[in-house]
Amino acid sequence: MQLRVLLAIPAVAAVLGFLFGAVLITASAWSRKLSTSSDATDGLAIMMAFMMGGMLLASAVLIGYVLVAPAGFLWFGLSLGAGYVIGLGVSAVRMARESYHD
Repeated sequence: MQLRVLLAIPAVAAVLGFLFGAVLITASAWSRKLSTSSDATDGLAIMMAFMMGGMLLASAVLIGYVLVAPAGFLWFGLSLGAGYVIGLGVSAVRMARESYHD
């Protein structure tokens, strides 16, 4: 089966998009651990760089996906957004729990 045909299958596109969105937010969440209270400015700059890099990478992947498999792009794009938002929610809950347990 060709890659173009495989990526056009809605279930495959949805799973790939969701996983990619979750990986993007996980990388951003891990960058938060590089921030310390003594050096918050540098930590914030690192987090912003990870976030910008993730957005640029997501844009490149979306452009590539629409060029390779336009039939599966809708499913991939929606799932990427859903995976990112769900991952963001999980990260927010984890950060809130860590701040209340200190």
